[in-house]
Amino acid sequence: LAAGEAYCWGDNRAGQLGDGTKTARPRPVALSAGARLTTISAGGRHSCGLTENGEPLCWGDNEKGQLGDGGTAARETPAPVRAPR
Repeated sequence: LAAGEAYCWGDNRAGQLGDGTKTARPRPVALSAGARLTTISAGGRHSCGLTENGEPLCWGDNEKGQLGDGGTAARETPAPVRAPR
């Protein structure tokens, strides 16, 4: 594995693995971040990470706005968090 590559596995009903699908994965699958991540934090149905330049990205369930993108649509791939106004 190269530095910055992220892999996730397990339940994926809300797209929380960030691989662009909602398919459960019993083995690690690469995150579709399009950016190198330095940190990842996983919740029950969503996950977030920081890119090398400190940009926060989140993906998965967003029913309560937990991805911080200003909406409530689930995301199957990492999306930028919107800065508060």
